[in-house]
Amino acid sequence: MALGEIKKIVRTVRTFSLKGEKNYTPDELQINDLLDTINDFKKELLEKNERLNEINQRIERLKNYKNTVLISDVISSAKDLYSSLICQYVIMNAIQKRGIARFEITCYKNSIIRLKGAYEELESLIPKPYMSHTGYR
Repeated sequence: MALGEIKKIVRTVRTFSLKGEKNYTPDELQINDLLDTINDFKKELLEKNERLNEINQRIERLKNYKNTVLISDVISSAKDLYSSLICQYVIMNAIQKRGIARFEITCYKNSIIRLKGAYEELESLIPKPYMSHTGYR
């Protein structure tokens, strides 16, 4: 093998190596975009959690309210909301397992559990014959 051919192989390997590093190394802008996306997600999740806590507080204040028709509507709506939020949480749990937004997702999960407790407590206060008569269970 000639010296010129060896030098050509070395240049080819170096060129290939440098191009590979440039293509696979994320630059600062990509990293910043990723971090911004994570921070936006965490902020949005905290805002959702605040709204959910407000809903929970409102439901919990209904314990002494006597209109069973309206209470049953609240319970039904809360159950629908709970189902939707649980589906969202299952998706978020995969993110949490990767170490992203652990605190925010845990707070969100706790608020979802609180929602279920709030509507179940209301449900326990409604007379059973009324609940089975209206179809709410």
